[in-house]
Amino acid sequence: FPVTIANETQRSNAAIWAQNQKIGRLAYDTFENKEDGILTYDSKYNVLACVFSNAINGISIFNTNPFIDRNHEISKCTFDLIPNNATDPDAEGACIRIDGGMFDFVHDNTFGTEATPQTLNDHGIRMTNASGFRIIENNFNNLRTGVNISESGYEDGEGGYVGAGLSIDPPYRDWE
Repeated sequence: FPVTIANETQRSNAAIWAQNQKIGRLAYDTFENKEDGILTYDSKYNVLACVFSNAINGISIFNTNPFIDRNHEISKCTFDLIPNNATDPDAEGACIRIDGGMFDFVHDNTFGTEATPQTLNDHGIRMTNASGFRIIENNFNNLRTGVNISESGYEDGEGGYVGAGLSIDPPYRDWE
């Protein structure tokens, strides 16, 4: 009998797929060897302390209706080997991809590691058609692009904020 696999990379398409859902919080989960760890359309949720590795995209958020409150908070997550394009050097991926987001808050995450070659990690955060976002206190290691923002903000200048800095987790908490 012929063997049927999920796709040519032998990965499942998504560990979590949702549309028009209010999920609440996803916490302390591990997403490994998936096309997308979390793939959602017009859904509201927060992600806390999850691990994403060996995927095309860690978290993919698509909001098609900008008038519905679908903001997200993504915090204390770890992303590595995204898209892990050792077999396909032209593959593009993002640890966090947000299309059509409003007031998303991405903070205190770690993207890539010192030990992972830059060629195996693509974008840390990729946002398109987003506004009011805050991206602060994240650590970016060996990525091709840390933050990529395009076609975002309103005509009145309502864009977002991207800040730099170290994580507030120990041992940095005691720094003055």
